[in-house]
Amino acid sequence: AVQLGSFSIGQNALVLRDRLREQGYAAFVQTVVAESGSITRVYVGPELFKEQAESVRERLVAETSLEAMVVRYPGG
Repeated sequence: AVQLGSFSIGQNALVLRDRLREQGYAAFVQTVVAESGSITRVYVGPELFKEQAESVRERLVAETSLEAMVVRYPGG
């Protein structure tokens, strides 16, 4: 999967997720609770192969000007 951001305000993550979905991406969020509070991360994917995820990452960086990284699918 491609991670596009981590937000301490969950609503900001949902706005980005919805914007990505409008652009045709399979975007989703996942919230984790840490000692410092909850963090909501925005992802696109998952892709079956890392090379495909890298291609999606490059396209997202070009289209959104956000930093992105390929990560293991957080769903398992």
